[in-house]
Amino acid sequence: MPTPELPRSVLRARDLLPTGTLGLRSRKLRALLSGLGIAIGIAAIVAVLGVTRSSQADVLASIDRVGTNLLTVANGKTIQGAEAELPVTAGTAVARTGGVLASAATATLDLPVYRNDRIPSGRTGGLSVRVTDPALLTTLDGTLLDGRFLDAALARYPAVVLGHYAATSLGIRDVTARPQIYVGERWYTVVGILAPVELAPELDTSAMIGAPAATAHFGYAGNPTRIFVRAQTERTDEVAGLLGRATNPVHPEEVTLGGSRQWRHLPGSASHEEKLQAGRPASAPAVAREGPGARLPAIGIRAAGRAAKLATAPERQAAGGRGPAVSPAARPTAVRAQTSWSRIWGRARRSSREMCIWE
Repeated sequence: MPTPELPRSVLRARDLLPTGTLGLRSRKLRALLSGLGIAIGIAAIVAVLGVTRSSQADVLASIDRVGTNLLTVANGKTIQGAEAELPVTAGTAVARTGGVLASAATATLDLPVYRNDRIPSGRTGGLSVRVTDPALLTTLDGTLLDGRFLDAALARYPAVVLGHYAATSLGIRDVTARPQIYVGERWYTVVGILAPVELAPELDTSAMIGAPAATAHFGYAGNPTRIFVRAQTERTDEVAGLLGRATNPVHPEEVTLGGSRQWRHLPGSASHEEKLQAGRPASAPAVAREGPGARLPAIGIRAAGRAAKLATAPERQAAGGRGPAVSPAARPTAVRAQTSWSRIWGRARRSSREMCIWE
């Protein structure tokens, strides 16, 4: 006898909502905790992405405020590896270069800076003395927290302008009472306090004096160590190619160029790749880290990475056409350079991420 076919069970449309919400209505605490966990997860993702975006926006805003047409010229290294010296005429020659809107030459002096003459020798707090051109403030679009900047008149007298960190370290908040500091066994009157300069952090730890006073009191010969250049925005790359010869016509390879856009090597200087192929150690770009927060030159990292891929045509053929091979002469130096710069870059990136999180 055939088994009668049972009718299929059909869920009616009006029963969908009550059945779907049965678990939520019967286990209210579990439903509440599940919803809370989802909300916390979404909020955490939004917060992480927001921190990253805000940090990126702050960096771009800082660059926009200072401008992308700021270049810096610094003394590099000689062929023997010694520190090069820029000519006395470097500042004037750079100012006369086509496409340069403004420039200011500075020089670092090996002199101590103390709050008074009772401070023990050596306790300078990491401060330095910098000979400064009166045009530095306008060239960097800097601002003063108090007082005034050096001009042609003040530069001839024992007057000093302090960077933001230098003033904080020395305990000077304003210049109303005309405070004095002890610079190289001479008393100098503080006439101004500089606000933090984002793309020139070395100025924050500097005590800036005029060139005539430095010549009269400390025997300054007039050789600059760093020149800040503000170029026409549309001619920035063109000006960058001219500054080497303008700064040091005899030895342009002893000049190092940097800027707010990127770090560059001047024409006429041996590149990192050429040095590695020749079997000579590749030195990092000669940019002095003169203060806290000084930026790492990215050109050294990129050059070390590219140098590891260099090879001659016969070596590529020997490898069977499977990509470039590193020449035996270049491999040890390339690996050391790439490893060293990779470690430095990794530490810098970790530090920047930690700063972003804490901020």
